[in-house]
Amino acid sequence: MQAQHDHVLEAPRLFTFAQRLRRLPEVFRTDPVLQKRSASLQRKKQRLTAWTTKPLPKTTTALDQLFKFLDRKLCRMQTLHESISARAMVNAWAIVRNFWRYLPGAKRAGQSPVEIAGADLKGIPWLQVLNLFTMGAWGQA
Repeated sequence: MQAQHDHVLEAPRLFTFAQRLRRLPEVFRTDPVLQKRSASLQRKKQRLTAWTTKPLPKTTTALDQLFKFLDRKLCRMQTLHESISARAMVNAWAIVRNFWRYLPGAKRAGQSPVEIAGADLKGIPWLQVLNLFTMGAWGQA
């Protein structure tokens, strides 16, 4: 059953996908679990074959990357039971992320999003900048 299901998913275009879906064994129309799977394939056939009509981008956007990192971090932690602690962690993560410098080879290698936005860190390490800012000394520096 799994091989037949995968054969449908591996169709090189929408027309072939529809043909393979129709040719699934009778058990996909009678068994309740397999019937749901078949109906799901039918509903999603446009999306499951989208890669065959237009090429997918080779890179993701910066925002997608940020959410990927954040999702990974939250999944690893699995301890944020209160919304206030979750909000504090996400805010801290966003601040730190905005100070990360792009790696060599990137379009803006060696710069962080904060610096690209125009902040002049005056050569001070980002963590010290945050300490100065939170203590209110940034205006005096």
